[in-house]
Amino acid sequence: MVDSTVSYAVVAIPPAADMTDLELVRREHDPQFDLIPAHVTIVFPFQSTWPDDKLRARVEQRIGGLPACSLHLAGVTVHNETYVFLEVDRGRDCLAELHEGLHDGLVEARSTRRRPFVRHLTIGRLPSARRTHEVAAGLSPSAETTIASVTVCRIGQRIERIHQVELTARGGC
Repeated sequence: MVDSTVSYAVVAIPPAADMTDLELVRREHDPQFDLIPAHVTIVFPFQSTWPDDKLRARVEQRIGGLPACSLHLAGVTVHNETYVFLEVDRGRDCLAELHEGLHDGLVEARSTRRRPFVRHLTIGRLPSARRTHEVAAGLSPSAETTIASVTVCRIGQRIERIHQVELTARGGC
């Protein structure tokens, strides 16, 4: 059984080649740069007592057969006065379908309150609202990518990628 104090999250990690410019921004402004590559969080951190193999099976069951997501990311916004987000402006419905399918199948109602699902890629986290707004005002990145899989991460002292589940190659949202 998994220690219930360990958190998990489900993320979509785009191909590194599509994220080169964004990773340069993240290197300078995102303290998680060394912990995990650029990603879109599909299910925010949650706690589970399920063993890893059951967690993987549940993810596969919930999203099996869903198509890969074609995304366009553009539009820098500030979130909670310390985060700099790059918004998803194409592929939003596809990400919402992944989120709904996985969140409701993985997160127990008592374990976390439901947050609004903001489709984004974090490109910065800064220590003050003033600095966050300054950085955001100076950025105008964009990217095209395809999300072909989701990754289950264990979050403890470090972020460990424990499972990757492929989406179907056909079509795309």
